[in-house]
Amino acid sequence: ELTTSYKLRCSTTWRDRLVFRVLSLHGARSVDLNEAANRIVVGIESPAVRSAVLALADSVGVPRVALDFDAARKVVPTQGTVGSTIDGRFRPVLGGIRIGPRGCTLTVTAYWGGAPVMITNSHCSATTNALDFGPWNQPWYTGTLTPETSPFGAELFDSNGWRCWDGLNPQRCRHAEVSVYSFDGAVLAPGETSAFQLGRIARTQERLYGPNVPSRLAAGTINRNIDATQPSFEIVGSISYPLQGEIVDKVGTTSGWTYGPVYDTCYDYSDNRGRIMMCQDRADVGANPGDSGSPVFKYDPGTGQVRFMGMLWARETSGTGGVFSNVQQMQREIGNFVVSWY
Repeated sequence: ELTTSYKLRCSTTWRDRLVFRVLSLHGARSVDLNEAANRIVVGIESPAVRSAVLALADSVGVPRVALDFDAARKVVPTQGTVGSTIDGRFRPVLGGIRIGPRGCTLTVTAYWGGAPVMITNSHCSATTNALDFGPWNQPWYTGTLTPETSPFGAELFDSNGWRCWDGLNPQRCRHAEVSVYSFDGAVLAPGETSAFQLGRIARTQERLYGPNVPSRLAAGTINRNIDATQPSFEIVGSISYPLQGEIVDKVGTTSGWTYGPVYDTCYDYSDNRGRIMMCQDRADVGANPGDSGSPVFKYDPGTGQVRFMGMLWARETSGTGGVFSNVQQMQREIGNFVVSWY
């Protein structure tokens, strides 16, 4: 048995010893340290993978009693098709609205290195995990799609990550699934003065509990209309990372404004294609195709203000969970960025 006096320290060390080795196994999807139970939880696609993980643990001196296994819930990127999102043209733009060309959600506007930028997911660019200098724009929908072809700007940052495991099945790692875009050539209509504003996320008319999203989508009753009296949330700061059980919110261009509890923190996820996303978080926020890039935030019902917590980048194919990169992981990937005047 693990002793009370040193078990958490040991389980942390054992997790670090296992993570890259385990995630190089085909069919092993995730590794997480469950602090409450003080066990290393390995997500596996089938029971057959269990014996390979146990043998690997034996080989590196990790006791089997320290391991728990979970049926891995496959996660996939959540970009969608243009037209399945929050309707409308926005000048200036803000977090939570549809952007093109791949049908994603704008995470936040920000100052990055002193320049105004837009932040969203890497897989929303032309080439995932690679700097391609591709454009972004904002198509909108008013009964029929208006595909805006004039770009707002070009990709400034994306990354193929770093080589983090050179053993069997070499792996590359990233801290966050993020890309950064410039504000260069936004088209303004008469009366519009700017395309850029800092510290705002679109607010819809209804806040929906994440597990209720599938039935509402099936019924076609997701409310993605902007609240006319409070059309946006003001960002008044940020939170580096979430706590297990904490309620978080997101605004995405398919499922709208939703909320739910965080049920996994700082877990490492492998896509079994040579890429590991380090220290990601999962919350039951009803993520769907088109929600990629959704800003994740802490909502204060009393003031209506929010604190930015990260960016959604994937959904679970079973259940209503969404995977997001928290602010701390985003900063590790792109450096410091400013999302608020506060």
